[in-house]
Amino acid sequence: MPGHILDSCSKFRKNIRFKSFLPKLLISYIVVIAFCICSMAALSYRLVSENIKDQAIKSNNRLLDQFRNTVDSLILGSIDELSLRMLQDSKNISYISYYFSNSLEENMYDTANVSKYIDMLKSVNPMLSSLCIYYERDNLLISSESIRHTLYDDLSVQKDLLYYSDLIHESGSTSWYVNHSFGKTFNTSQSFTPVPQSIIHMVRRIQGIPGSRNEGGAIVISLDEQVFYNIIKKTAAQDLDMIIICNSRGEVVSHTDKASLGSNLSELEFGNRILHSSESSGHFIEGISGVPSVVSFSSSGYNDWIYITVTPMEKYQAATGFLIKIILLVALTSILFGLLISLFYAFRLSNPLKKLVEFCGGINKNTGIKPQNEYNLIQSTIKNLSENMKEQEKKFFDVLPVLKDNFLQSILSGSSSDIDEIRARMQLLDIRFPYESFCTLAVKIQKTHSKDSLRIYEYEKISIAAILEKLLNTEDSMCLHCEKDGNLAVIINFDSVSEEIYTLLDSCADNNERETTAKICISLGKTVEDISKINESYGWAALGLKYSFIFPERYIIPFKDIQNREESHTCPDRILLTSMANSLRKQNLNETLDNLHMLLFTLKNGEYSMNHVMETLSVCVTIVEEVALNLNLPHNSDSEDSDDLKRQFGKIDNITGFEAWIMDQIRTMFSYIDNIHSDINRELVNKAIEYIKNNIQNRQLSQQSVASALHMSPSSLSRIFKAETGITFLDYVTNLKLDFSKELLLGTSLRIDEISTMMGYSTSQYFISRFKIKYNYTPKEYRYKFASIAE
Repeated sequence: MPGHILDSCSKFRKNIRFKSFLPKLLISYIVVIAFCICSMAALSYRLVSENIKDQAIKSNNRLLDQFRNTVDSLILGSIDELSLRMLQDSKNISYISYYFSNSLEENMYDTANVSKYIDMLKSVNPMLSSLCIYYERDNLLISSESIRHTLYDDLSVQKDLLYYSDLIHESGSTSWYVNHSFGKTFNTSQSFTPVPQSIIHMVRRIQGIPGSRNEGGAIVISLDEQVFYNIIKKTAAQDLDMIIICNSRGEVVSHTDKASLGSNLSELEFGNRILHSSESSGHFIEGISGVPSVVSFSSSGYNDWIYITVTPMEKYQAATGFLIKIILLVALTSILFGLLISLFYAFRLSNPLKKLVEFCGGINKNTGIKPQNEYNLIQSTIKNLSENMKEQEKKFFDVLPVLKDNFLQSILSGSSSDIDEIRARMQLLDIRFPYESFCTLAVKIQKTHSKDSLRIYEYEKISIAAILEKLLNTEDSMCLHCEKDGNLAVIINFDSVSEEIYTLLDSCADNNERETTAKICISLGKTVEDISKINESYGWAALGLKYSFIFPERYIIPFKDIQNREESHTCPDRILLTSMANSLRKQNLNETLDNLHMLLFTLKNGEYSMNHVMETLSVCVTIVEEVALNLNLPHNSDSEDSDDLKRQFGKIDNITGFEAWIMDQIRTMFSYIDNIHSDINRELVNKAIEYIKNNIQNRQLSQQSVASALHMSPSSLSRIFKAETGITFLDYVTNLKLDFSKELLLGTSLRIDEISTMMGYSTSQYFISRFKIKYNYTPKEYRYKFASIAE
């Protein structure tokens, strides 16, 4: 045998030229490295560039959906709800429904009540430009600005009444219109309030009753396009380059470029493609002014409007160019680095081969070797191999725990699905599963917040693993554990009913309370009969740990509870979420907190999956964030690292903590709103008092004139004035007039009837009676008694 080895070595020695061995080896290394790097660079560029393009489209679609949902719920939904409320009130409130069936000549008094009702609605909806109710009988139009009818003047001479009459008669049961020439039509010098240049109308018809006196009418709600644009500008994401809103006919309702108002979408390069599309939403890439851009569109859920966003891909192209440079730089660096490593290992590889062949060739030339020398050579070689094998075996046993841990992780993750491969690795690692059934546990250990938290956390993990091994390694079961995804994963091989496992786990919870201080949550996966399906069992167990967010008080989360929730396709009732959003927008704190509490109670006790629960909570956070944004509330400076609400939400551990956190956010929001209202009301009252003092001798001074000067309704002025000063508006003006009259009595020689007229009293007798009620003297007695003192 040794002779054959020496002959083979001799032939190998003759066929190899060692002078060319090193260069060939080096060149082969370089070629392989260069080919691999170039292939990797080409594939990376293609994959990443496609990924960048997909991300641009997904980002634009996501921002468009967020923008559409915001506009639909915040503006269109609010207007639609207001019109439905007015429609219901027009049937239930007698003075509103009166003029649908009765002539204006019979009763003109109730028009003031209808006007007050409209003013009240407009005061709580400041974003609206105007509200009006139109009655077919007598062409009566009662709006937040005026009252118009054809009782005395013909319809053709009343431009605003004619405008609304034509608008209503052209509409269906519910219609939306936009008029970009509204300001040019109605902006006159007689107008006391600024007229919007462009306006959006929502018309809801009130049908008459055939055969009766009820001729019907309509409700018209108008919104200034500039206000609409400002709301869009505040709520839209900054990443959107161009935002367009148009109707199904292509008429532009709103546009980030104000010069495009009144134009048609078909005038744009991509307009016809959207208008002729049969889909309600979609996207495409279009070259706009030579720049590739992502164009996304989606239809409104309330009317025939289409929302369109356009985002140029210039920044993505720049990222692709930067990527090419990075890939080339990495490729060149890798080639140089590989060259050095190849050179180093080529020397290391060539030297032993060279010495071995030279050594064998030297032995082959020595023909005088005795068999004993050859035997000694073989014996020495075998001895060296034996020592190497023992050394390798020692290293193997040293890393055996790591290999076992890796094996357990591989079957838990499902990366090893071949049953023959699994059994071969089990035999190599001396792992035996003697029972038929398998089940997995996922154990989550809550971390502490002390400076030694990591050390304590690892110690608790070891202690809990020891408790589980002690309880689960019995005559009918055995277990192995490893760390997986930051949690403790346990594989149980058993030959007993599952109820016994729950009993053992209850014991584990009791032992954990006695022996450790850590709070744990144990989730069970489903029972499987095949070791290759352990990953399915652990998938359910890992999913169960997520439910500790909903059930933080539970130690054990059974598989059946997880399965029932995950297989339930029931979605949370949107009515509770809508009620909470409405009460939040109405700024009703107690109702908001009650609705929120009921929503969270329903989520916790209903049969809803984890995804449905988290989606609902995320929507809840979005509603609070959007309301805070729309009210221009400042960011909560107390939040850690000034995170926004979504990031704070991501740091919350359970639903109980979520409830406390979101309620705190809402209370903080309402506290800020109360402070803002108080400051605004105080400033309004100060302006009103200043106006009254400056016009105290003006006979036209009244609550109506002061309210008009402050651009608000008389009812709102009366309510705010009483709340801030403690007295009514009329009492304040009366006292101020009497005080000024007292100064005129003592400081001038004006007659009493002249002072009465100057102060705006209808008769001097009424003036004298009011003066005596306050000062216990008539004006004449007061002048006589105090004139000498004043001199």
